[in-house]
Amino acid sequence: MLVDVLAKVKTLREQGKSLTEVLAANLTAPYDKTTQGDTQQSKDRFITEVYDELKDFPPVVDGKRTMPSHP
Repeated sequence: MLVDVLAKVKTLREQGKSLTEVLAANLTAPYDKTTQGDTQQSKDRFITEVYDELKDFPPVVDGKRTMPSHP
């Protein structure tokens, strides 16, 4: 689920979609009945976090992704 939603949000973000448009895409629908917390608030919060994380997600270089370190 996590990898699937991350990939879908990444694709939509690369297409220039806004957060509102990504939320409207209902990306968690295939998983809603099999996961706990099936509320609109919970889904929106999850997708928003993924959307925001991808903003500064480092690219893959030579097959590796170097995550930034925070002091």
